[in-house]
Amino acid sequence: MRRGAAWERSGSRQIAGVIENVTQQASQIANTTAKQKEKNLDIVQSVGEIRNVTENLTGSAHSMNAVVSSLKEEAVSLLAELEKFKV
Repeated sequence: MRRGAAWERSGSRQIAGVIENVTQQASQIANTTAKQKEKNLDIVQSVGEIRNVTENLTGSAHSMNAVVSSLKEEAVSLLAELEKFKV
């Protein structure tokens, strides 16, 4: 009987150890998952900021293109006027 009781206590300790280990691993997984969720949020926010900057740059590029086109037209007009005064 004593051997059986000792074995049961030993088995109970092992089971308790396994349960504690599984609990620790589950806690680590939960913490890691929470951290990854935060990182994912940061990534989504960063992508949104990049999209906004890209849209602003695209708008600026279109504005610059309009200015360059206007300057080109003015330059062509000026060249035409200068041709009139050519001797």
